[in-house]
Amino acid sequence: MKLAIVYYSRTGNTENLVKMSSEYLKSRGIEVNVYKVKPLKEYSPPLHLNPRLIIDTLIKKGTNILLEPRDLLNEKYDMVIVASPIWFNRLSSPIQELLKKYGSMFGRFVILIVSQLKINCNTILKKVVEQIHVEPMLCINITVSEIRDKTMLMQRLEELVSIVNKALGILR
Repeated sequence: MKLAIVYYSRTGNTENLVKMSSEYLKSRGIEVNVYKVKPLKEYSPPLHLNPRLIIDTLIKKGTNILLEPRDLLNEKYDMVIVASPIWFNRLSSPIQELLKKYGSMFGRFVILIVSQLKINCNTILKKVVEQIHVEPMLCINITVSEIRDKTMLMQRLEELVSIVNKALGILR
């Protein structure tokens, strides 16, 4: 099984989750490639008071981005995991742009959101479908406190592996 994880992280929480998720999935025999989404111009703190971030997230619903490495669409994946922090109850503007540009090419994909508090994934899924007219297989919310608690994180990562395996029809 071959998986891509595509993410944006401004404060490091989503990036930490992606690194741990990638290692965990690889330890379970899943081939994983990781891609970082970068806005052409990074957002400066304080994030939730940054006018450009607010406009990009709520009005433009995207921003100009780069992918590192750039070969995401040159590979064939069984599934793509798109990881994003939540800004104003929406995916970050770099991830919104990624989904507008490439979401329809991903085939099966899952949204992995990182937030301070639990978020209603149905709200996020609805916004994704409205924006790109493609429905992700599911949305998983992992909080910052779960990332920091190794025992809780391992349980959530095992859930992720189980969900990926089930979605791809693999029984373990």
